Amino acid sequence: MAQPASSTRLTTPSEQERSQYYYGLPSQPKLVARSNFHEMPWAPIVQGQHLLRKRITNIGSGHPLVTKYNADLQHRLIGVLSSTKWTSIDVVRIGYDDDNKDQKPVVLWVAVEPESLDPGLGLQLAEQCRAALSHAGVENVHCEIREATVTTSVVNSHSRPLIPLKQCGLGSTRYLTLTPTLGQSVAAEKTPGKEGTLGLYLCIGDPKVEGQRVKCALISHHVAYDDDQDSCMRVAQNGKPQTRIMVPGDATLKKIVDEVTATVAFWSEHSSPDSANALHKAQRLQAHLSTLSTKSSRCIGPVIYSPARMPEKIPGMAASDDDGEVQWLPDYALVRLDGTRFGDSNQVFLGTLGDDVVNKLNHGFLNHYFTPPSDGILRLRQTVPLEEITSPVAKNMYTDEYLLRVGKRGRSTGLT
Repeated sequence: MAQPASSTRLTTPSEQERSQYYYGLPSQPKLVARSNFHEMPWAPIVQGQHLLRKRITNIGSGHPLVTKYNADLQHRLIGVLSSTKWTSIDVVRIGYDDDNKDQKPVVLWVAVEPESLDPGLGLQLAEQCRAALSHAGVENVHCEIREATVTTSVVNSHSRPLIPLKQCGLGSTRYLTLTPTLGQSVAAEKTPGKEGTLGLYLCIGDPKVEGQRVKCALISHHVAYDDDQDSCMRVAQNGKPQTRIMVPGDATLKKIVDEVTATVAFWSEHSSPDSANALHKAQRLQAHLSTLSTKSSRCIGPVIYSPARMPEKIPGMAASDDDGEVQWLPDYALVRLDGTRFGDSNQVFLGTLGDDVVNKLNHGFLNHYFTPPSDGILRLRQTVPLEEITSPVAKNMYTDEYLLRVGKRGRSTGLT
């Protein structure tokens, strides 16, 4: 919808524009700057004695920005914003209530900490982001910067990027990465193409509130950070933006979207009464995937603790070897989760294990027989005591050895 022209030329948005530009959005963010500020003057639009409300939608898979929003462009944008306290970078459509989806402009939507960025500098940065988009061949997409604290979703703070295991759709384990089971694809929002594996859910003491507990997810340090020297020690470091983790990473999401799109097309072309249920499931999953187009909608929380490389004296090393001091990396990071969106149990999906797998797993362990759960979901109850790791209690009658049997589910390897 065209904006009414203003007769007064401002150098930065007025206080009225800053406070009313996003009228209608649930979080009521405050505008800092926008790259089309000079070419598209703003004035409030009143309809029925009320301001016309704005809405956010996803951009859709057919927009040119989808294929061009690659790692190179993302790094350019992050470089432009490196001097700011930015908290998220999203690509969304923002428009008025009476606009249909395609009429809502596609916007590069940047969030910064409240009162951390001067509107004049913000305008320069927004124009630089717009130039980076143009350099990448993306036209007609402007950059808007607003003040906002970090939320889990720009569309709906109560959305659930992870869906119940029983509803993962199509009855295929390929879509387990959309559920809160362990072993899923994770990636940092700033490096969405570098994926890792979701580890255990843990409860730790809240570093801010004594006596309270917070729920965390365990992931690898190298998934959250590019540099081994990067760290997070539970406190803000010179205004450095939080490292937010999302599920799944870009490559995994694209793979699932492509598979589901092909499945919907297949069942649509081969429709029959018998295939109606399969088509319905695929369409429901496709609708869910459309809500995950922005990175913020996939974020599960920020890293709150992850140590960097640290020195340690290794006994027995010669003095010529730097006095026996070496650098080692505690390769883990803790991601703070919204406890209402994640259950209390650590679940690993096993599915239906064939007799050959079960027999191989139990071969020689008559007194410590493993019986797979009837529903295919292994619920982890306890940790293995350290003394049992060093001195296993399960004896193999054929080898006469005391051994640990270890299973693993990973993002790439699946169940092994």
